[in-house]
Amino acid sequence: MRKIFFVLLIILLLISFSGCVLIPIQGSLLNPYLIRTAKDLDNVRLNLKSHYKQVADIDLSEYENWEPIEWFSGRYDGRGFKITNLKINKTSNYTGLFKHITTSGEILNVVIESVDITGNSSVGGIAGYNSGKISNSKVSGNINGNSSVGGIAGDNSGKISNSKVSENINGNSSVGGIAGYNSGEVSNSKASVDITGNSSVGGLIGENRGEVSNSKVSGNITGESSVGGLIGENKGEVSISEASGNITGNSSVGGLIGENRGEVSNSKVSGNITGESSVGGIVGINSGDISECYAEILVEANNYVGGLIGKNTGIVENNISNAEVKGMRDYVGGLIGENTGIVENNISSGEVSGTRYVGGLIGLSKENIIKNNYSDVTVTGSNYIGGLVGYSNSPIENSYALGDVFGWDYIGGFVGFNDDNLIINSYSHNKVTGRNYLGGFVGYNFLGAIKNCYSTGEIKPLSEKDEKGAFLGIDYYKSGMIEKSYYDLEKYEIYDEYAIGKSTIEMKQKETFDGWDFETIWDIDEGKSYPFLRENLN
Repeated sequence: MRKIFFVLLIILLLISFSGCVLIPIQGSLLNPYLIRTAKDLDNVRLNLKSHYKQVADIDLSEYENWEPIEWFSGRYDGRGFKITNLKINKTSNYTGLFKHITTSGEILNVVIESVDITGNSSVGGIAGYNSGKISNSKVSGNINGNSSVGGIAGDNSGKISNSKVSENINGNSSVGGIAGYNSGEVSNSKASVDITGNSSVGGLIGENRGEVSNSKVSGNITGESSVGGLIGENKGEVSISEASGNITGNSSVGGLIGENRGEVSNSKVSGNITGESSVGGIVGINSGDISECYAEILVEANNYVGGLIGKNTGIVENNISNAEVKGMRDYVGGLIGENTGIVENNISSGEVSGTRYVGGLIGLSKENIIKNNYSDVTVTGSNYIGGLVGYSNSPIENSYALGDVFGWDYIGGFVGFNDDNLIINSYSHNKVTGRNYLGGFVGYNFLGAIKNCYSTGEIKPLSEKDEKGAFLGIDYYKSGMIEKSYYDLEKYEIYDEYAIGKSTIEMKQKETFDGWDFETIWDIDEGKSYPFLRENLN
């Protein structure tokens, strides 16, 4: 045995000194198997750990019901050549070109066209289940399944990057353009899709518990609950992504995400969003964090409707909504329909209409603070209508409202009904039209405190018998505290007994506003402008 070893060693040394080159092992990275035909592709299942390189277009028409390749842990480079007419019709789980791609498996540069795939759970164009890497790949065609249904992978716990789909996808739950269910990473990917499902339905991901970034969706997304242009249900992280198109559902419907419990940032949406309840331009229901997002959108629903969020219990910061929001009934806002969360540094513009609890920024807000926000929205409704908030039980500070306000009862240029709540360092510039409890700043104040605020604009009562005021419509039993607050008595044709009336000239002079902080909170262009907030300069 020892002699054989020395003989082999001598042969190798002779080859080396003679200048010959050793040929890499067949199936290695340097010498991959070449895939030219459908049969070659089918034979990949015979050696699952090897490296493969596709060198020609492949037509799978001869395979009437392709058997997915199981537990692939090698490397397959499609090099941009096409695989066409992939047909699968199974009642089993884990359905796709590959059944499973393991953590060491890698798929790149694969192009699959005209797929026709039907399976049960974990159904995808490239993989039923991916825990490896898929990159620079494309899939087009039709994919159908029950749960975890996606254009690239049904279920992804690995990495999918720089990939595209153009497909019709149908399923029941966890249905998405790139992946049905994601607990891994999806980045720099695009989907142009028509997707139909029941719950957790998204243009990119049906249900996300991983990371999504730099991705885009366009198309039509239809479902019942947790329906989103990008993601149906999110418990992970989403950043720098976009969605556009038509999103339709029943409850928890959003232009970007149907229901969010994770973190969403630097993303934007455009298109049309339609639903019944908890419908928003970015998110339908939010209990997570949303920051630096932008919505330019039409949103239509019955209750809990917002240009950004339908119903919020989370944190909402530094967002912009430019929306037309149409609520058939209650809790409608230019930014948020109903809020019990924290809302800071947001802007809303556009048009908002509803029945009760309608606001340029928020329809109804309770508990947590509203700070450094402003709205420039035309607001129309029936009762509890405000330029910023329709009904507020939340502290409000450093905010302002522009845009005309129309309604019947409890109508305010800033807040329609202020319930046991402090409003400080805020103002309104708008025309307010209504019937009863009508105020330039607040329509009805109940046990609330208002400090360092002002209003200027126009009050248009629909009846001479209405309870109305240039600043306050009514302070219930005079139970609140109105302190150092003003209104422009030349702009309003009615008297106000609660705030201090000043002329237009006086309203543009710093000395009028006794005790106001013009160093850190307020600023004024002396003699030319009303006071404005430093925080809102940008």
